[in-house]
Amino acid sequence: ARAVSETEKWETTNETVVSSVVLAELVSYIEGTIDDKISAPFFKLSDLVKLYTQRMEQHGIKLNQRVHSIRLKERILAQFPNMQEHNKGCDILLAFEDDIGDALAKACDYDHDNDAVHLLRAAQIVRRDMSTEGQGFTGSFSDKCQENSVSTLLMTLVSMILKGPSIDSPRQLTTAFLSLASTPSELPDGVLSTLERFIVLLYDRRNTCCDVNVLRKKLFSRKSRSLEHLPPTRAALEQHIKRAAYQAGHIWGQDAIAFVNLPSPCDWGWMKSGDELEPLWTTLSEVSTKSCHELISCGCRKH
Repeated sequence: ARAVSETEKWETTNETVVSSVVLAELVSYIEGTIDDKISAPFFKLSDLVKLYTQRMEQHGIKLNQRVHSIRLKERILAQFPNMQEHNKGCDILLAFEDDIGDALAKACDYDHDNDAVHLLRAAQIVRRDMSTEGQGFTGSFSDKCQENSVSTLLMTLVSMILKGPSIDSPRQLTTAFLSLASTPSELPDGVLSTLERFIVLLYDRRNTCCDVNVLRKKLFSRKSRSLEHLPPTRAALEQHIKRAAYQAGHIWGQDAIAFVNLPSPCDWGWMKSGDELEPLWTTLSEVSTKSCHELISCGCRKH
């Protein structure tokens, strides 16, 4: 029993010593972060607790219970008399008195953890709504079954992503996609302009124009903008939409039908090359080499 008592006493003493060492390392970490002008001048107590716990385990101390965060906070504040604590929701922030303004402004900036929680809740709400409004398959497709099968909340969420929160909540984009999936005989009116606006938002969500050619020119004029990061031309986008409509509406949309009379793919963004089909990338004429040379200029002096 005496031997066990001595062992426990040694373990307690060793843990106390290691705890002091880890605290000193934590203080050194805080001081080093302060010297780094790029880093934010505040510290989340939860992050410091994680660092403290990991370092204790690296020193061989097996913690039988969670680190007492309040006690650790008091030990840290004792080392920095000019440090103050501030509550931000469930978080405790530690910041120096001279940096309170900048620290709190930084703390209220982007928080990826909170964003992830909000996204999870949004997904759960949409899934619940889809399950509630879900319609079982009865063996046949009724009129407007595609429109009715799309959750209202899902359409609202997509609309908010594209155009921001709005009372108006337009359904043009959903209607455009559904029209492409319903075996159209030709490209429906208004679909190209709706999807063109959608593409503009994908490349520049703050842009208010509706013309991909205008956006393409604007982005091209920016420095360090490679061709791979430019939107397609309107002519190329139209052919791509046709190919997507042919694949989704005419091919996949009729896969349950035994005998299908498909339109010619040459009317839907494809062209024949011998016995094979190749994508018709654009209907624009190719730019001649001569025109390219005329547009190229350099900084050389002409003699």
